Amino acid sequence: MPYEAKKQKCKKEDGSSGTHAIYKKGTNEKVGCTNDPSGYMGKLYSVEETTNEDQQMTVSRRQLKEIIQEEMTTFLNEEWKDDPEIKQTGEYADKTKAELCKMRDGLKKKEKRTATQSTELRQINFALRSKQPGKKFGKVGC
Repeated sequence: MPYEAKKQKCKKEDGSSGTHAIYKKGTNEKVGCTNDPSGYMGKLYSVEETTNEDQQMTVSRRQLKEIIQEEMTTFLNEEWKDDPEIKQTGEYADKTKAELCKMRDGLKKKEKRTATQSTELRQINFALRSKQPGKKFGKVGC
């Protein structure tokens, strides 16, 4: 919709006086009042050109945080439709959780561990995590 500015005294929406009145061309319908006609009309044109695709949504930090948390929770809790068939080939594949916990406790009780024992403890922790249901990271439960 084309607009035109006419230099005349007018009242703005906030009650202050303006120097130019803005009208729709052809209809002479008054649209607004301003001291800066080119800036005012530029804003009118930019609002008209905005389509639904170009519109932006205003979101507070709290709302954004909630949206991200919801999406992350949905993503992290997503499960396979069927459990994948995985052939366990590791060193501890044939051990039960109880056996691994017993081995782990034995190594944890030692005040000093060799590098080999420390490596073995990390491997046992890894094996225990792989045997626990759900998420495969975090604390090892024995």
